[in-house]
Amino acid sequence: MTQRRYKIMAADDDPALLAMLADTLATGGYDVATAGDGQQAIDVALQERPDLIILDVSMPGLDGIEVVKRLRDDARTRETIIVLLTAVRAESAVAESFESGADDYLVKPFTVSHLLARVQTWLLRREDHGPRGQLPA
Repeated sequence: MTQRRYKIMAADDDPALLAMLADTLATGGYDVATAGDGQQAIDVALQERPDLIILDVSMPGLDGIEVVKRLRDDARTRETIIVLLTAVRAESAVAESFESGADDYLVKPFTVSHLLARVQTWLLRREDHGPRGQLPA
């Protein structure tokens, strides 16, 4: 039986962090697409249809919150798992992230092992429980 390769999209306006995310995910066995800003994140997500998106909150132009809202409004990406990255720890920022439709919230700085564990957990939940890892009603 062939193991499925998941596609992950990483979006961040910091080129060094984006390269680290892409390298880490590729080394973890994932196919990786990248985007350097919010509009590009939307374009790549609609074209590539990733299984999971890792998205920086603070990007110029369209920020991560707006990107999540737009992706949730599109039937092609409505069920895609979205993990937001941010340096903001405030409860209000966490609440806004989940209210926008994000599935998870990871605070920078984070460890590579933590990131990979989160990604693997979400993808396994998706396999076990359907889109966005939700339990059936």
